[in-house]
Amino acid sequence: MGGTELKTDSFQRWVMYRKDAYGSGRIFVSTEQKEAVEEGKKFSQRAYADVWAKDSALVRRVRAFLGTNFYWHERLAKNGADVEVIETLQSMIRGESVVLIAEQSRTGGAMGNPVPKPERLPSFRSSLMNDCGMSYDAATAYIDRYNDIVDRANAVADRYANAESSSLADAASDLTETATPLGDAQPFDYAPDPVSGDTEELAASTNNPDFAAKMLGYERKTFGDMIHAMKYENHLRGDDNVIWHDNGDVYFDGLKIDNMHSYCNGKDMDSHQLAHASFSVSGDDVSPTFWTEYFGVVPDVAHRKGDAIVDRDGQPRGIARRTGVWGVRSKSVVKSDLLEPHLRYLVEHLRLPRADLPELLRRGNVRMRFFCYWDNEAGNRVPDVPDDIRSMMEAMGGIVEVDEYR
Repeated sequence: MGGTELKTDSFQRWVMYRKDAYGSGRIFVSTEQKEAVEEGKKFSQRAYADVWAKDSALVRRVRAFLGTNFYWHERLAKNGADVEVIETLQSMIRGESVVLIAEQSRTGGAMGNPVPKPERLPSFRSSLMNDCGMSYDAATAYIDRYNDIVDRANAVADRYANAESSSLADAASDLTETATPLGDAQPFDYAPDPVSGDTEELAASTNNPDFAAKMLGYERKTFGDMIHAMKYENHLRGDDNVIWHDNGDVYFDGLKIDNMHSYCNGKDMDSHQLAHASFSVSGDDVSPTFWTEYFGVVPDVAHRKGDAIVDRDGQPRGIARRTGVWGVRSKSVVKSDLLEPHLRYLVEHLRLPRADLPELLRRGNVRMRFFCYWDNEAGNRVPDVPDDIRSMMEAMGGIVEVDEYR
């Protein structure tokens, strides 16, 4: 998928990409690509939002990019203030839901001082060699085989998306004739082989939820529910970009914050709904006991910042909660594929609005939101958030956020 030009300076042409389009969805992203993403983040961080906001052509390009690629920012793209539009883009670049890439040098010369290489995680190739006894060539063949399947799948998808007349059956035939599942691969030669220090290392990680689901062994819709639950409990935004590793660990802004396997447990995974919602208050000083007494309901989520994250058996994973969260969900009570019934239930359950709530939020530096799961795989569903509920939340100092999955 092509990018959108942000700006061109005396050295570089900077291009914006939605992260899941950058690298064509490959799990094994190269070191060069990672460094390009980091360079774009640094360029964005050095920029002043109010200066970029004065460039009307740049702002128009950013509005078009956000409105086209991120449905939940449609209102911002159309009506938001110029500075707000730029600050949103910079935030998304920091979180890596958007990547900014220097694609073309205008002078052909090197830019400034070289960027120091970040400290690398142990590579997937090293894990295959050390843990599975593979030779260097065998491990490389395993990685190349997977990436070749991804490339062929992307090529077939592009060809049939642009064809005037074709069928899914033809596309499936193309894939099955040219690609063999990794599980059917023949054993590699495990003979020892020296490792070249000049060869690029590739890490077993991805920011693409489709490939993360396959890597971790979950059905895609189930994994979408798990992602939403993980972002809810960590008070991440729907468009915050995370990195999944092949052991289930989740990284955000370079820090390990959770593990996905903690979210595949129990009745919430038994059936898939196309919509549900949750209410939460969050902040570094959130006291679950206070908010339980205030609302007078039993929470579905209640933890303080620094509490240990545990696995399905209650054993600590060695990760601490990044912030405090107290919240309740609608999913187990309301059975509807529309958002309005879920939101109406939460409003009644929590007896909203409350006159004293805005002041409590302000004094405690607490954030409040309705976080809505919205399955839009077909691409033709519009989230039905009632205007009165959105207005009520805004009046109390909260937000309504739709976390859409396609």
